Amino acid sequence: MGYHPLVIYEGRTGLLLDVELRNGRVYTSARAQIYLAQLLDRCAHRSVILRGDSGFATPKIYDLAEARHAYDQAESKSAAETLG
Repeated sequence: MGYHPLVIYEGRTGLLLDVELRNGRVYTSARAQIYLAQLLDRCAHRSVILRGDSGFATPKIYDLAEARHAYDQAESKSAAETLG
């Protein structure tokens, strides 16, 4: 069995902030909403920009980002397909 980690880096320095190992058979956004909510709780005093691939472009994650005033840069699958 492999792993499909959720990895969080600080954008300016590239410093590794957190990692959550998940079963290698899970979809990209599996548990991502819970994990990001916990991260945003810990970073409530900071300005946060979320950036993720198309697997994070889900309504639940968009709603979470909006509710926590975090700017979301997840790329939607349709945009990725349009841009090639």
